[in-house]
Amino acid sequence: MWICLNDAFLSIVADQKDPAIRLVQAQVASHITNVFPDANVIETPRTDYRYQASVEADVVAKVLAGVIAKIRYASLTDNVRDNRLHHAYRDLSAVMHRLQPPTPIRKSSSEL
Repeated sequence: MWICLNDAFLSIVADQKDPAIRLVQAQVASHITNVFPDANVIETPRTDYRYQASVEADVVAKVLAGVIAKIRYASLTDNVRDNRLHHAYRDLSAVMHRLQPPTPIRKSSSEL
């Protein structure tokens, strides 16, 4: 699962060895610690995400529920202070927009 926050981009997946653990992954170590300050972040340079931490699944759920409850902004990208993360989200938004079906073209009243 990808999680886009105003101070972190995370990938969270199941730990294949322990169903009670989630692997929280990121390209930037601070993205993990911004959300899970007590996490033991390790560097894994030969993977898609350079940094990861093992976090108990119930802790992940509780923390993310708290983050969601605190949302007060109307636009995520307008609330991202980190310039690189802001631009990454803009690029991601443009790519994801391509999944949306095109808007039907409406005929003007003069064409009816």
